[in-house]
Amino acid sequence: MPTLLRGARHAVEATQTVLVGHELPVYRASYSPDGKRIVTASLDKTARVWDAETGRQIAVLEGHEMALYSAAFSPPDGAHIVTVGADDTARVWDAKTGAQEAVLRHPTVSKGRPTLPTAGAS
Repeated sequence: MPTLLRGARHAVEATQTVLVGHELPVYRASYSPDGKRIVTASLDKTARVWDAETGRQIAVLEGHEMALYSAAFSPPDGAHIVTVGADDTARVWDAKTGAQEAVLRHPTVSKGRPTLPTAGAS
């Protein structure tokens, strides 16, 4: 029987689905803005995209050289996914095709909170 989750605005029915595919633990999971997909970031160096209703794996995002700490869909439309890894990179992916579009390198990226230099900093 589904459980009712009480949110700030209303109660929703919740069901449990097991997402099978990662080889090591998942560090983070995020829903797409429309709630139809989930992206997971794993210690196995991959992010995976899942159908939120069925649990079916849609894509595997590979390219990081070390564990992933975070993955999220871009607002407001979820057209892109950004992943952050222990390899000091953030990567931008096309959420429909799974194609990697950009690699951003910076030593603070792997801290999980990317920062930009302040004006005038060298």
